[in-house]
Amino acid sequence: MAEAALARLVTEVDSGTHRGTGESVGYVLDRWIEHLEALGRSPKTIDGYRSIIRARLRPALGAIPLRRVRPADLDRFSRAVVADGLSPMSVRHCHAALSTTAKR
Repeated sequence: MAEAALARLVTEVDSGTHRGTGESVGYVLDRWIEHLEALGRSPKTIDGYRSIIRARLRPALGAIPLRRVRPADLDRFSRAVVADGLSPMSVRHCHAALSTTAKR
């Protein structure tokens, strides 16, 4: 039974018909922070990512269900943070946090 479910899931993902879950970008980012804590990342690193999530990612993308995020949403977000004068390093940190949501 588990093998059949796995085969079905692989087929859906490969064909692009898998719907995923209804988790929002914000929810997945919260789980990522918990994961960083469990890995023993430094409090400074975690606080930095929390700040980026709170100030930038959650307001712009947090409520969007992960499966509905489109490249245009990410392009809009990237243009906005660059236009706001975010440093290149901060922009990279935003992208690092967002890339983890795509892996969930």
